[in-house]
Amino acid sequence: MHHNMNNSPIDPSNSEDNLNQENIKLRQQLDDTIHELDDTIHELDTSIHELDISSRKHTATQNGLRSVIDNQERINQNLQITNEECSSSNQVLQNINKELNIAKKEIQAANKKLTIANSELCIRNSELVILNNDLINFFASIKIAIVMLSNNLQVRKFTPTAQRLFNLISVDNQHNFSDIKATLNIPDLEQMISDVQTTLCVKALEVETLGGRCYMLTIRPYHTTENQIDGLVLVLHDIQVFKRSFAALEKAQNYAEEIIQSVPLPLLMLDSDLRVSNANQAFYETFPQVKWIDTIQLSLFDLDYGKWNIPELRLLLEGMLTEEATIQKVEIEHEFEGVGHKTMLFNVVKMRSLGEDNRILLSIEDITNRK
Repeated sequence: MHHNMNNSPIDPSNSEDNLNQENIKLRQQLDDTIHELDDTIHELDTSIHELDISSRKHTATQNGLRSVIDNQERINQNLQITNEECSSSNQVLQNINKELNIAKKEIQAANKKLTIANSELCIRNSELVILNNDLINFFASIKIAIVMLSNNLQVRKFTPTAQRLFNLISVDNQHNFSDIKATLNIPDLEQMISDVQTTLCVKALEVETLGGRCYMLTIRPYHTTENQIDGLVLVLHDIQVFKRSFAALEKAQNYAEEIIQSVPLPLLMLDSDLRVSNANQAFYETFPQVKWIDTIQLSLFDLDYGKWNIPELRLLLEGMLTEEATIQKVEIEHEFEGVGHKTMLFNVVKMRSLGEDNRILLSIEDITNRK
């Protein structure tokens, strides 16, 4: 502040007024300065506050960024772990894919085998159908009574003849055999069945129907292809005609035996091995040294301790067995024990029997007195 200094005298009142005015101006300037300082302080406070807010925001931002970075690091770590797991899983999946390819090939091979097996089963099924049809027709046409039972004696199959003899009907399949009333008189049938189941041995018994017709009952175990026992088989053979034929044959044999015994000439019946199967009473009377107990089933040439081993007779008999001739005669002189020196005419007849070996009928006639 500049003051003009004059040489004029100073008025004390003016000086005081000037000082006051100067003071006032100074105060005014001071107030303005203070006011400006207050504004500046206020602005500084505001700036400081804003800086504080900015600092806090920056700190928060830094914290947020740090958190984001930490999260990012964790995420990166997790991603790395996940990537490793994905790589491991990818390797596992590749291995699984290889195994699946192998399994696919195996399944394809198995499918081919199943296709072949299915074809074989179809063929087997066709064969079984044919076999079943054959079995049905076989059972329908056979004239023998056959009943097949399971292990618990349930009826499985039967022929039409068995259907009539055992009073069976088609619905009797799977029914218990003991509940069926047969037309046969077999009081011990259940015991026989039980014995066969226990011993596995075949049992046979001649039985009759209530009408008196004869049958041969055979009970045997049912064998599977694996040689397992899976039930029983009952078979009835009609032996009525056989029994009549046997009775007639037995009657004819008795009749022939009576004829042989009634012939006055000594007779011997020989089998194909030239063993004595029969001799009449005239033979034992003519040659008393030969006993019945020492004759039957003995070779002719061993009779009387070999005394009948006559070469001419052996040659004749052995030739008869190989030749077609049926009748031969030969005269033989021989010293017979207990009879003496005799000339005997041996008449040999070859007898042919259906289904049996040839037999020889040897008749002996004493022609000593004719010589």
